[in-house]
Amino acid sequence: MKKKALYFSDHIENISDNRIGKNKKDIRDSTRWKEGITGLNSVLPSSIRIQSWRVAILIAIMMIAVLVLCGRLFILQVVRGREYYLRSERNRIHVKNIFPERGIIYDRNQSVLARNKPVYSLAVVYSELALDQIDRIRTDLTNLIGIDEALWREAIEYARQNPYLEVIIRKNLTHSEQLAFQVQQESFPGLVLIQDVTRQYPMGEYFSAILGYTGVIDSAELTEFDPTKYTWGSFTGKDGVEKQYEQLLSGKLGQETIEVEASGKTTNQTLIDTPQSGSNITLTIDASVQQKLGELLAAAIDKYSAWAGSAIIMDPVHGEVLALVSLPTYDNNIFTSENDQIAEVLSNEQGLLLNRVVSGVYTPGSTVKMAIAAQALQEGEITAETKISGMPQVIRVGDWEFPDWTHSWGRAPHGEMDVTDAIAVSSDIFFYKIGGGFPPQCHETVEECQVAGLGVEGVVSALKLFGFGRTTGVDLPGEAAGLVPDPNWKLVERNEPWYLGNTYHLSIGQGDLLATPIQVINQVNIIAVDGQTPVPHLISNPEEVNDDRLLQLTDKPVYLDHLRQIRLGMVQAVEEGIIFPLRGALVRVAAKTGTAEFGTLNAKGEYQTHAWVTGYAPVENPALSFVFMLESGGKSSNAAELAREFIDWYFGEYVNE
Repeated sequence: MKKKALYFSDHIENISDNRIGKNKKDIRDSTRWKEGITGLNSVLPSSIRIQSWRVAILIAIMMIAVLVLCGRLFILQVVRGREYYLRSERNRIHVKNIFPERGIIYDRNQSVLARNKPVYSLAVVYSELALDQIDRIRTDLTNLIGIDEALWREAIEYARQNPYLEVIIRKNLTHSEQLAFQVQQESFPGLVLIQDVTRQYPMGEYFSAILGYTGVIDSAELTEFDPTKYTWGSFTGKDGVEKQYEQLLSGKLGQETIEVEASGKTTNQTLIDTPQSGSNITLTIDASVQQKLGELLAAAIDKYSAWAGSAIIMDPVHGEVLALVSLPTYDNNIFTSENDQIAEVLSNEQGLLLNRVVSGVYTPGSTVKMAIAAQALQEGEITAETKISGMPQVIRVGDWEFPDWTHSWGRAPHGEMDVTDAIAVSSDIFFYKIGGGFPPQCHETVEECQVAGLGVEGVVSALKLFGFGRTTGVDLPGEAAGLVPDPNWKLVERNEPWYLGNTYHLSIGQGDLLATPIQVINQVNIIAVDGQTPVPHLISNPEEVNDDRLLQLTDKPVYLDHLRQIRLGMVQAVEEGIIFPLRGALVRVAAKTGTAEFGTLNAKGEYQTHAWVTGYAPVENPALSFVFMLESGGKSSNAAELAREFIDWYFGEYVNE
């Protein structure tokens, strides 16, 4: 078998040599050169012969295929390389932030003051944007639902730096805006609706000064805040309790990875970081008291044509704020989305965002006379039995006059007064004398002083000991320190020396003295109870918020016997003195009013006045302290009328419900 196979192979080889030899001869014939190219055709079987036209077609097809392939590669990698690169990346991974639930805010009775509401927001994924259509998309989107141009630019820049992240460009779409976008969504490649949460304040505008509001984090905050808690589009507290307790309320961001096909179809979602909700907090505020206080204050502002007003109700024993109202105010719900009302609020000349209770500074008038009297007792300038005359009705220092209020109102002068009487009738002459001394400048002459007085150092010390000129530490942002002027301050600020007249003015709460309503009520809290004075606060559990300031207790600045003497004067002011509107209240009230002059003289030679009243009730066992202040609200009895309405409601309808 082997031999036979070899023989057959040799036979084929001989045949091939013979035929190839013949073909070589043909090729040498120049007239048959074409046949030489395919000379094998003459010796191969017809079934496998190669025809020249087929070879040409095959080569042409191969060349065309190569050209098509090269062209396609050029288009894919050069012309549309960026687009397909991003699509391929998007196929790989997509990151989505999950916004946490913000903590709920409750009042002392567990009524909800601030809560969360599910909404839809609009976000951009930069990797999906048609970059050559960005301007068109912005224009069309602005026409469709309204987009702030500055925020759009910031959002697009942030999205460019984070091309696979959903970046919010418009928070909290209304239902109609959501539907409008969904109808035309195909016209906005790269834009998506996402589930989001927003803040809602169900109690109304009287609570705005307390709660404040939330707003979208800005670029500066984004670089400073904890990136595990905040990202582009996060809400942060901008004022009030929302800002004060931001770290408790904010929670922590979650994240998930999403695998998405180039078509946009989600193929897989993986949670990589679970969002953590913020902590709920409970305030000392009583929502019912807050609502009533707001209604009464608003009515009084209208009744007395006041410019504005503020009021605060506290528990003087524990330092808890039961209600706090500043008017006029705003609806804090408007800040949760783009709204034309925001610009109106920000530009309003009455300062709607100002919390007048803690940030408004005013001339306090006679409401500070208790501090001056207590210090005069403490320093021994007077005793409880000391009698001082209300004459002269006008003290003159050179060309300057310092009249008693009775003179300005055309009434007879006060007679001999002790400190209790002086508080009850709010005698200016008494406090001029115990503040600056009498006769005027007797310290500078051989003339003996009838009343030595505290002097400017003593008056300044008295005011500061009772909390003026510094913040109380209340847990609300933006608290003002007010101003207790002294000779050094006047020299620096006014380039003027201090005069005796400045001391007289300071002794009755006038001149350059500035105070906040919460400082005035803090003074009353010091006076009203025997125990130490707590810091005013709105959080119901200050021991749990890691703020040592709220746990501080302040000792009395003077002896209790002196404070009790001041209390008698405040009780007498209501029951026998000038605060007649409170005389018939449902419970016994201790109070002090103030008609504080400010501004410049009008055509009648009169100053505008703020109307103040402060005090506590019931006298025997104080359950609440209060301040009511009407800006440019006329005489102090207007504020006292308002206080009477509230006290009768509180100890009548409310306590007995």
